[in-house]
Amino acid sequence: MINSYLYKISRVLVLAAASLLMAVVAAQAQHFEGKVIVGLNASQIDGDGLSGFNKPGAQLGVAAAFPFNDKFSVEPQLLFSQKGSKSSNDELDKGYPYIIFRTSYLELPVLVNYQISDAPELHLQGGLSFNYLLSASVDNGTNLGFVDVQDSFHKLDLCGQLGLEYRIASRWGLHIRHSYSLKNMNKNWLYIFPSNPNANIRSNAFNNTLSFSVRYLLNPN
Repeated sequence: MINSYLYKISRVLVLAAASLLMAVVAAQAQHFEGKVIVGLNASQIDGDGLSGFNKPGAQLGVAAAFPFNDKFSVEPQLLFSQKGSKSSNDELDKGYPYIIFRTSYLELPVLVNYQISDAPELHLQGGLSFNYLLSASVDNGTNLGFVDVQDSFHKLDLCGQLGLEYRIASRWGLHIRHSYSLKNMNKNWLYIFPSNPNANIRSNAFNNTLSFSVRYLLNPN
């Protein structure tokens, strides 16, 4: 019931965000800052019984920042992002089974930027990301390899995001971001917890991701 309600809210937010973006684009069509984004995710899934940001993945995409004034801008992005979770070395040393989840998302973050300082140029960034699940698979260390479990997870993942961007040159920036699911992403997957491999448990699950990226500015302001 709660997930259904949150899903409806997220759909409304997507429409509201799209309307806002169209209004901003119409008003600022001749004045925006384009970006190409290449980065790396370090992720885990809170609730799956594994610990640590052990699952690496790629982050690729584009963005456009539309300024409101000298300090504030709104920045929609379109990203391909790989996430998931993975058994840590400590867990494997304790005899826990090898487990790795792989997920891929098409993400639409809608973020507000605030320029903290001019020299060095530093931006605080926060907002929501509307993420669509493209694929999900799991390897439990069996001879089956990776098994498709996409139908066991909700297609839409709504995340809150907070980050910092540091301009190292007129066209280059470094960025760090934390992203966390605001609703349960698990539909009906039964986790095999490493600490109790004989028990299958349906647990709430939340994407928890740290992202590190390089941004190339196409037309810096």
